[in-house]
Amino acid sequence: MLQINNDLALVESIQSGELHVFNLLVSKYQNRLTQIIQSYVKNEHDAAEICQEVFIKAYKAIHKFRGDSSFYTWIYRIAINCSKNFLRSKKSCMQLADNERDDSCIQNIATSNHNPEHLTQSDQVIDAIQQAMHQLSPELQQVIQLREVEGLSYDEIAEQVQCPVGTVRSRIFRARSFIDQYIAPLLEQHTTRTGRT
Repeated sequence: MLQINNDLALVESIQSGELHVFNLLVSKYQNRLTQIIQSYVKNEHDAAEICQEVFIKAYKAIHKFRGDSSFYTWIYRIAINCSKNFLRSKKSCMQLADNERDDSCIQNIATSNHNPEHLTQSDQVIDAIQQAMHQLSPELQQVIQLREVEGLSYDEIAEQVQCPVGTVRSRIFRARSFIDQYIAPLLEQHTTRTGRT
C-alpha cells in the first residue's frame, strides 16, 4: 500500500502508469503551494489559478523527475517560476500595490523585529514593509518569505534555493536590514508623535 508521506514512492507509481496517484500529491501540497504563491502575487484568486498551472506543469513533466531533490523542492521551484512569470506578465511589480495584501504574513515580519508598542499604526507599517519587500531583489525576497512566511529553517531554505546555509543567513540578514532601514523613518515619526502626548 502506498504511503502518502513517501513522495518518491508516489512519483515512481505515477511514472509507472498509475496516474491517479498524482491526486495524492495535489492533496498533500496544494494549500502550502497556494500560500507561497499568494505571498508573491498578493491575490487569492490569482494564486489559486497559478497553483493549478503549477500542478499541470508538474503532471506533464513528472517523467523528468529523477529524485535528485525532494519532490516538494522540485514542485516548489515550478511554483516560484510560475509566480515570477505572472509578475513579469503584469509588466511591473509596482502594480501589485493595488492587489489584496497578506496582512498576516507581513505582520509576522514586522513583529519579529520591532517592539509591539511601536506598531500602533500597524496599517502604515504593513504598507511600508510591503513596499520594502517589493524592492528587494528576487533572491532576497525569496529567502525572507521562506523564513518569515513559511517558517522554514536555514537548512530547509538552503535546500530549497540550492545554496550554502551561510549564503542563506547573509541574504536574510540583508533583507531584514533593508526592511528595517526602510520603515525606520515611519517608526521614528510615530515615536516622536507619541512622545509629545
